Amino acid sequence: MADIIEPIIHNLTAAPQGSVYAETFAARLSSAVAGGRELNERLQAAPPLSTNFARHHLGRQVEQVSKIISSREAVYAERDLFFTRYGNFDTHSENGPMLELELGRLDETVRDFKAEMTAQGIWKDSAVVVLSEFGRTISSNGVGTDHGWAGNSLLMSGGLDGGRIHGSYPTHIGEQYSAESVGRGRLVPTTSWEQFWQPIANWTGVHDETTMANVLPNLKNFPRGSWMARDNVFKPDTA
Repeated sequence: MADIIEPIIHNLTAAPQGSVYAETFAARLSSAVAGGRELNERLQAAPPLSTNFARHHLGRQVEQVSKIISSREAVYAERDLFFTRYGNFDTHSENGPMLELELGRLDETVRDFKAEMTAQGIWKDSAVVVLSEFGRTISSNGVGTDHGWAGNSLLMSGGLDGGRIHGSYPTHIGEQYSAESVGRGRLVPTTSWEQFWQPIANWTGVHDETTMANVLPNLKNFPRGSWMARDNVFKPDTA
């Protein structure tokens, strides 16, 4: 497919453009197509994976991530960040059966990824973050849940000092209003996005405060004593 598309893109972008924006767009588009072709060639030459990933949408995404990781030396990658997306958790109704199915798929995909990274010998250098763009209510609307504020984020890694809960666990999960809840089971977050990502960024190589401020510009708005220290999250001898 790249052999067909690349000449067409070249013909469309080769002519001089009348705008610096158009010139920049054309150059970036040509570069992206060429980079995609080169990556595909390197992936085709990569050794086969050791793990058979589940054949659903999330499994196929993580399988492709694993292929790119397996080609890390060929593409000269020191470290990479990958984003995968999986929906179907907006459970206003029929909570049980759908959650059981979707969480089962999430579980088997993480299991397969761990198995593949272990086979590649880099599970201790890999981390998986599972999060949502919004939380759910603790209480039921009668058949399911509604949109909430606070939620859970999961962090898994061979380099993790795991088995613990970070942040503040609620003293009650009822529907009443309180300092922890705005009612209807909507809990107020106690840990910010920046506090959660700070030890992960540090673990992946962001060490000095100036760079950390660029990566997480809102971190300064939270008391330093509330930050999650790297050594309280990861094993000190990893990454």
